[in-house]
Amino acid sequence: PHDSTPASRGDVPAGGDPPRRAAGLPSWVTGPDHRSRWALVLLALLSGQFLGFGLWEAWRDAPTNDEPVIISAGVTALTRHDLRINTEHPPLPKVLAALPVLAAHPIIPNDAAWRKGSGAFTAEFVRENQRAGKLREIVFLARLIPLLESLLVGLGAYALGAALFGRLAGLL
Repeated sequence: PHDSTPASRGDVPAGGDPPRRAAGLPSWVTGPDHRSRWALVLLALLSGQFLGFGLWEAWRDAPTNDEPVIISAGVTALTRHDLRINTEHPPLPKVLAALPVLAAHPIIPNDAAWRKGSGAFTAEFVRENQRAGKLREIVFLARLIPLLESLLVGLGAYALGAALFGRLAGLL
């Protein structure tokens, strides 16, 4: 009673053969609209360009005036479980940015500067790590998480735009 041929299921376009699918790939990649595939290729290229330029600039640029404060506060929050170095902002962004910094084994002062607090500790943190030749690597590593967050926000905006208006519109 129930016909299960491709034509009865609506898999065959009117007057044509069924669409070909690459083995193992989902339909959103191999769908009949080739412009959708180009949108995904363009998204990948733009994301790669963003990431490439972001990494390049993260390595080349000097620290901004607030980065040492954020990095030193995040490192001390992670290593000493102490949030007093910078109480102006919530600790989560500072801690997230400092996570990759721990791989560089930064020098964390434990002297009078630590007891004085924010300004003195940050200056000593920068001075000690610059002397040890680690400051550039520390700043670069601290910039990786915000770069990743920016990339994910862009991909999320694409996904929302693509879901609402189509893959090409998602690129706008």
